[in-house]
Amino acid sequence: MKELAYLNGKTSFEFVSEQNAEDSELYHFKRGIPQLVEDLNDGKNVLHPVIFFRRVREATEIEVALQYHDGYAMTTLAFSNNIHNPDGGTHVSGFNTALTRVINSYARKMGFLKEKDGNFTSDDITDGLTAVISLRLSNPSYNSQDKVKLVTPEVQGATNSLVGDGLTQYFEENPAVAKRIIDKAV
Repeated sequence: MKELAYLNGKTSFEFVSEQNAEDSELYHFKRGIPQLVEDLNDGKNVLHPVIFFRRVREATEIEVALQYHDGYAMTTLAFSNNIHNPDGGTHVSGFNTALTRVINSYARKMGFLKEKDGNFTSDDITDGLTAVISLRLSNPSYNSQDKVKLVTPEVQGATNSLVGDGLTQYFEENPAVAKRIIDKAV
């Protein structure tokens, strides 16, 4: 219920214990997945406010919240249609591709990477990253009945494009945050 409350910020979920009223709990996270990222990073030295964007294209909607901290551990939580996909899938690979592409592109555009410098790798870019990806789509395909990995082929390209658009816009509007992220990758 708590997970669903993060994924659906305008919705409240109430657990009522009929055996012990003290065990009852209300789950409501008005800010949704950005609040989940903040809670995951609680106690860590974060480098910037949570980056959040939502994009819709045809029957696909994606929400992404991400934040870097000064550690090296990466945490990525992936969901499709409110179902946790612990093994990731095509939406996570599309996200990672877009993140790497946009950071490299922005770093070159702003002169942080020179022509002779090699691009950042995905490993460089994911150090200290906490990200939550929530995808809503029609007719998802999974690798198994327990839905631990999304395998819908067209999702990778759509996610890559939508995340690329959202992150590029965010970097253009928040160059100081983009610089802190690039500095972390160096």
